[in-house]
Amino acid sequence: MQKIVIHRPGGFNRLKVESFPDPIPEDEQIVVKTKAIGVNYADCVIRMGFYASAKEYVGWPITPGFDFSGIVEEVGKNISNFKPGDRVFGVSRFDAYATHVVVPSHQLFKLPEHRTYEEAGAFATIYLTAYYALYMSVKLYPDSTVLIHSAAGGVGCALLQLSKLAGWKTIGVVGQSDKVKIAEEMGARHPTQRIGHDILNIIEKNLEADSN
Repeated sequence: MQKIVIHRPGGFNRLKVESFPDPIPEDEQIVVKTKAIGVNYADCVIRMGFYASAKEYVGWPITPGFDFSGIVEEVGKNISNFKPGDRVFGVSRFDAYATHVVVPSHQLFKLPEHRTYEEAGAFATIYLTAYYALYMSVKLYPDSTVLIHSAAGGVGCALLQLSKLAGWKTIGVVGQSDKVKIAEEMGARHPTQRIGHDILNIIEKNLEADSN
């Protein structure tokens, strides 16, 4: 197998392709041959040496990557819900920038036939992050209004879509005027480029408009 390895922090030139022995799954693990991997901002932070968890749990050298899609190649002896040949996507704690990824079964999901590997490879990290923020970190009520910063980014778009599905009103803040349309298409009821203290005025005006 091959992995992208970073031996010390720096620019893109720190990314090196290296060869390793093919992985062997433990009893509760699954080996996936990757078809697509997600590239997140967190991966860039890892490469620059600023990601605290990467330093704590792995150190150098490190292979970045949190989400992926592919085909099950081998399963551990205690695995019954997946089999070789299954189309899957999942999340890992680092190590996804590789031709093969090894994860426990609870970090893996079957890929619906109507979804592509590319779609699935960019799905898990941002949508699980957004889901955790909306449903597990705070208590929102049916008529809540959600203020979402960086609303045209990956997690921002996921927050907008999940909020729309839940029936919450959203105010999406973006950094550039050309991103307002993206936020609106993703479900922002009140997309805006304004930042800083102007946000308070925008929230107040939009809440007044919603109540009238």
